[in-house]
Amino acid sequence: MSKSGQKVESRPPEMASRAAEASDAIDHLRNDPEIRRALALVLMRQAMKALEEAEEDRACCHLQAAIDSLLERYVDGVPSATN
Repeated sequence: MSKSGQKVESRPPEMASRAAEASDAIDHLRNDPEIRRALALVLMRQAMKALEEAEEDRACCHLQAAIDSLLERYVDGVPSATN
């Protein structure tokens, strides 16, 4: 039984193995540094919009500097040797 009181049925073995494979693939992506940087960039850009709407100019400037720092580490799509 689930928390809502509904009966929970188990997955057939073939579905369970596909779910495990998908979970492994997601875990692999989470550990990929380029994927993590891209996600960080997306989140920072979303935060920038929220800060602009809240008229938080100083915080917006600091976040823009962090975005610039992240982006300047790449030249021609190749990450620099230093992080």
